[in-house]
Amino acid sequence: PMWKGQRGGGQFALKRRHMSEPADRYRLEREAHVLRRLRHPYLMPMEDLFMEGDWAYMVLPWMDNGTLDAWVTRTNPSPDKLRNVFRMVLQ
Repeated sequence: PMWKGQRGGGQFALKRRHMSEPADRYRLEREAHVLRRLRHPYLMPMEDLFMEGDWAYMVLPWMDNGTLDAWVTRTNPSPDKLRNVFRMVLQ
């Protein structure tokens, strides 16, 4: 699940993941390490990560148009349009 919040006058997304196994935490820490170092105009930077019990929370910039998954579901783009989107992301 993802929630919208406000902090310091800006909006952010809070994404929650359940971490029931030690391997889950390890994968999340690796992913967080990579996300913190990524800089790409089509990828959202992770602003923060924190744990509370068995739950991990990622703080990300809020995107008014939603996630890529939501956009695909909402617009049902053609295969050519999807190819172009993925080409931009993979540049």
